[in-house]
Amino acid sequence: MLENTWSFCFADLVFLSADLVILLCRPGLPFCRPGHSALQTWSSILQTCCSGLSLYRSVLLLWSAALQTYPTTLVFHTTDLPCRSGLLFCRPALLSCSADLACHSGLPLYKPALSLCCVTKTSLCWQPEIICLSHFNCTIFLFFLHNSIVEYEKTELVIIAEAQGAVVGVNYGMLGDNLPSPAQVVSLFESRGIGRLRLFHPDAAALAALRGSGIEVVLGTLNEELPGLAADPSAAEKWVAANVAPFAGSVRFRYINAGNEVVPGDTAGNVLPAMRNLAAAVRAAGLRIPVTTSVATTALGVSYPPSQGAFSEAAAGVMTPIAAFLRSTSAPLLVNVYPYFSYAGNPGEVALDYALFRAAGVVVRDGALGYDNLFDAMVDSVHAALEKAGAAEVEVVVSETGWPSGGGGLGATVENAAAYVNNLVAHVRKGGGTPRKPGKATETYLFAMFNENQKPAGTERHFGLFHPNMTEIYHVNFQP
Repeated sequence: MLENTWSFCFADLVFLSADLVILLCRPGLPFCRPGHSALQTWSSILQTCCSGLSLYRSVLLLWSAALQTYPTTLVFHTTDLPCRSGLLFCRPALLSCSADLACHSGLPLYKPALSLCCVTKTSLCWQPEIICLSHFNCTIFLFFLHNSIVEYEKTELVIIAEAQGAVVGVNYGMLGDNLPSPAQVVSLFESRGIGRLRLFHPDAAALAALRGSGIEVVLGTLNEELPGLAADPSAAEKWVAANVAPFAGSVRFRYINAGNEVVPGDTAGNVLPAMRNLAAAVRAAGLRIPVTTSVATTALGVSYPPSQGAFSEAAAGVMTPIAAFLRSTSAPLLVNVYPYFSYAGNPGEVALDYALFRAAGVVVRDGALGYDNLFDAMVDSVHAALEKAGAAEVEVVVSETGWPSGGGGLGATVENAAAYVNNLVAHVRKGGGTPRKPGKATETYLFAMFNENQKPAGTERHFGLFHPNMTEIYHVNFQP
């Protein structure tokens, strides 16, 4: 039925009946056909599977998340699938799952009588022709697509499922005069299986290159745009109309972040009004994209021990209402977390192995919780600060973290950078979360894709994973 060039085991492709198709892929085997994108690969598979079926009410896809996948983000695409009620997924071996469910059909979700299936978090997505699943920590996923009792309506369906490695993205900075073209950069992301990308500001060429890639994008505003976006709702509408709406059908926007490291500061008061106006503009455009902001850990006045984390007096007046807004919109707070600077600024008290995920055991005991790495401790100090601000439900996304490979700073070596980044990726991919917030992987974005020669001299120019000619500075194991 399928050509033997497909790189997975065909014995696991089974037709149960004309109404049901099961695709079961074994762990340890790649999903992509050589020379084809994931979208082309799975589109061909599903179209081949469903060809000749006059009626296919249900399509059941079952596979293991612990796969050697390439790329990490797996994209399934088919047309004319009569899926009307939405979709349901669960962990077959467990009693519950925590994940995001999105459906644009507008009809109630169909829930079969499966005692072991429980959806604990649901959101509706009204972006035309897109159904997106994200935030999976399950070992095995079950997707159940079913039409409702209403008549069939042909629809285009895109399902995007992420393996564990997809919780790690990379910042795409552009402060260099020798960087590759955006098209080359997107190809590099795809070739390394990097499923998420952060842009610090809208760049038309980069957004155009991202069309159809399946890469999720965190899109930032320039800090200097915040006063205008805060003062005038129409400015936010124009920003969304120019930078988001034209790409929304083919670029997967994960978040929009209003400014970077503006709080605390003289212009911090612009952040929340800008967030509100941007969120309203996104809704008015018929899109569903969370709006947030990114802050540095310098917004904390207390960070040690982690349970005592609290926003500083200078930041609290702004951060408390921002946290309330994020809670009300179910958006995360983006935080830039750099254990390197904590180590380099205080090497007498911060052990290098603690910063590099190499400690032999618990280094910091905080009540009943123990920390064997500085990254988790820093993230949990932000969790504690959010709790004290009345927003314990707000998730923390690490929008920047990294380690310099040069520039003359203490510990800024290729060996240390490789150790930090690879140990971090492995740590996040395990999905264990932090001691204070266990059970869900910390979504994390490495800083940065390239060394950028227009940043300030010193270590700032040496946070890249790649040289501008796209050769590795050190290898990162993005694949599980």
